[in-house]
Amino acid sequence: EDTQKTNAEDMEKTFKQQQSLFGISQWKEDNWKMIKVLTDSLYFTWNSLQPELIKKGITSNQVGYFNAALEDMSKFITEKNIEEAQIAAFRMAEALAAYTSYYRTKTPAELKRIKSLTIGIHFFAGQNDWEKSQELANQLQQEFSKLKPLMQNNQSQSFQMLEYSLAD
Repeated sequence: EDTQKTNAEDMEKTFKQQQSLFGISQWKEDNWKMIKVLTDSLYFTWNSLQPELIKKGITSNQVGYFNAALEDMSKFITEKNIEEAQIAAFRMAEALAAYTSYYRTKTPAELKRIKSLTIGIHFFAGQNDWEKSQELANQLQQEFSKLKPLMQNNQSQSFQMLEYSLAD
């Protein structure tokens, strides 16, 4: 009986951990209100960032993709549909990772896109969407092939570890 109780608690903990958005669980009304506030603030941030990105050359398709994802996330949060809200949040993160190529930083844009793709693979595998996970894995390999020639010392242990991890 104690073993069954422990297994049930473990299953509930796993469920709670996977069913979250911004690390906040779905079943508390106050948390949904906070998630809604966070999402609404994304509109303000996006509206201030969008003109700068347009000046830098992002396409209307890229703007539309992010806008649609933001609208979807807002809708699904209002509906308290955590899974669809998570997918919309991933789409937004995916779009933002694509925008990094418009800014020069010490971290290559390809590495940021690799991070976004890795998160997507993990998320969609957790949803048993193996087709989407495979699609993202293929994109990940393409991004890594773009990154490899940019790295000054691609023989470093960290870079080799990344390469082996992506091959797995």
